[in-house]
Amino acid sequence: MAEIIADFAIYDQTYTVKPDANMELVSRFVLKKHKIDAKTYRDSYKYYISNPEEMDDIFAEAKEIILDKDPKLEDYIEKKKKENPNLPEFLR
Repeated sequence: MAEIIADFAIYDQTYTVKPDANMELVSRFVLKKHKIDAKTYRDSYKYYISNPEEMDDIFAEAKEIILDKDPKLEDYIEKKKKENPNLPEFLR
């Protein structure tokens, strides 16, 4: 689940680079990449969102996956944390 969340976060940035990007296609690509269908993903997400501690762990793991791909993001994240002290726990 963390790998899927990380990919959604990464590919979500497509919109900032290409505002006319078809995000539905991007979402389908991520799901296909992970060999999962939308219903299974949705059901899993509903399960985990109802278990906040597990979801926090998934978000933390997703963050680590993203940072492994681009370690320079750590500085950016630290800067944003200072600018926005009320960020959700999983972003800190």
